[in-house]
Amino acid sequence: MHRKMIDRRRRSIVAAALGTPLWIGGVTSAAAPGSNFRVYDGLLHRGKPNLARLGFERIYWVGGLWRPGTPRDYVDEQGVIAALALLPYEARTLYIDIENWPLLGVSDSVRAQHIENFIVTAKIVRRVKPAVKFGFYGIAPLCIYWPIIRQDKEALAEWRAANRALQPLADLVDFVLPSLYTAYDDHADWRKYAIASLDEARQYRKPIYPFLWYEYFDGNPLLRGHVVNATDWRDELDLCRECADGIVLWGGSERGWSESAGWWQSVLSFMGKPAASPTRAPGPT
Repeated sequence: MHRKMIDRRRRSIVAAALGTPLWIGGVTSAAAPGSNFRVYDGLLHRGKPNLARLGFERIYWVGGLWRPGTPRDYVDEQGVIAALALLPYEARTLYIDIENWPLLGVSDSVRAQHIENFIVTAKIVRRVKPAVKFGFYGIAPLCIYWPIIRQDKEALAEWRAANRALQPLADLVDFVLPSLYTAYDDHADWRKYAIASLDEARQYRKPIYPFLWYEYFDGNPLLRGHVVNATDWRDELDLCRECADGIVLWGGSERGWSESAGWWQSVLSFMGKPAASPTRAPGPT
């Protein structure tokens, strides 16, 4: 995976969703015991062990869908095909990461064109890789934050209209992947944001696997690099078990793996796994 590229894309999508008023303002899955809830591992740490030992299944990132010099306003079919060709033979589950086609704060005609771009991309993926399962990161539903917290009626109406317009895209994918990263330390607000986003995702009638990051979103200069409060982090996991069909764990770029890290111990407990033994590998705690 191109880790720095993934980081930049995630920052862009989430930063756009959260707005700027404050600072300006291989993935895997395992079924939780006794349920169909799935836990996907999108962690990027150096030295991360093979999580197949916990029953995890890889899911692969697909981005960089344009050839050099190709305009990004439209789909580059050959670029999409080339990106898919880079996947290893065993790749059977993918998430597509595109940040170039905004759907909020644009005219109706631009939104329609950008939705068509997503649909065309999905059809290419389905044609080229008919056996894979895939979804789009942070699309259907779109990621917003402050309009939910502030109950901005106009912005929420636009959000819901755009999400409804994405139904044809949702019909083409196997699951939807809302982004539920933690940007602020007000957990009550995060819960409002998460519940509203997951409720909105249900309209597509597809499995919902939100992305969670155990650190605060790095667009917040006051909290970047800090691990989410342990109680809040466990509640994020529990809320997603209640309201979603699974989660995608993400983070760890340019960090070492620590089996004894507190956030990871919470994940193991959440999944009903034995606590891990400490290791010498460096990592956030």
